[in-house]
Amino acid sequence: MVSRTPSQKCHDIIIGHSLSALLFSYLNDTPIIINKKPRHILFDFCDPELPLHLVGLKNKPTTLKSNEGFTEIGSSELELRSNLLLCMSMAGLLLNSTPPWSIKIQDGKVDCFTKAKKNSITYENLRIFDGDNIDGLGLKRENTICEVYDNIHIRSSNKNDIEYIKTVDNFVKEIYIYPSNRNGTRPEDRDIICKSILTKEQLNSFDYSDTICRMKVAAKMKENGFTGSKAVLNKKDPSKYYYRDLSLVSADRVVYEKCTLKCEEHNDNIVIDNSTLRQVINQRPRVASRASQINNTLRNEEVL
Repeated sequence: MVSRTPSQKCHDIIIGHSLSALLFSYLNDTPIIINKKPRHILFDFCDPELPLHLVGLKNKPTTLKSNEGFTEIGSSELELRSNLLLCMSMAGLLLNSTPPWSIKIQDGKVDCFTKAKKNSITYENLRIFDGDNIDGLGLKRENTICEVYDNIHIRSSNKNDIEYIKTVDNFVKEIYIYPSNRNGTRPEDRDIICKSILTKEQLNSFDYSDTICRMKVAAKMKENGFTGSKAVLNKKDPSKYYYRDLSLVSADRVVYEKCTLKCEEHNDNIVIDNSTLRQVINQRPRVASRASQINNTLRNEEVL
């Protein structure tokens, strides 16, 4: 018996994996092909001013002690993504369970290839948010920047309670100091995630490497009162201690590219969408989607 390629028919579909793509699908009840494994960064936060309440979602603010007093951040992007995916799954909007290694776009048809099989989806209108793993359309990436996350372990530090340091530079732009979750650490041990915004050229330069990042992070922390742990009493002044040097160790680096997409081929039924989260919210439909109705039901059950 000859096996047939599984096929689906959709009037409109989305290809993407960013929060903008997920939110558009959620608000418009549009089925989505998730074309890349979503980013999983603990310290990705929404803008605290992002009006998620307009689309039935929560933007729960959190206050961190910072080098400037206190800093307010919005909801975790990871938490928002999980919420959207749950409601979209229950509304039947997810067209694939695992990201395909290749997506071939033809006129009115999308073929998704995984290691195990090929799925075909016919469409009338296609909206693309992210160009990863897409062939056959002549997509061009412009204005590419790299969001770089350096994970740094603290080996020796004093009991400074600052949680967030912001700088004026794109290299070592934000420093988050948080309770360590490594095996064998004590409750008081802390670690660091440092976020930088770099170009591709900078990313390949030693001047912007994880080693230089660690050194710059240490310098910024020392400026804000961080030292190593206590060593011995000061003999001249028994009420004071000598402190060891602040000791940091680079653990790993994760890089995510962000860009705007442009299609070199003209297709009336294909839209390249570079909208931000705020723009997707501003363009929301007047009628509540099934996914948002499911979200409201779940929120009401939590209250009860």
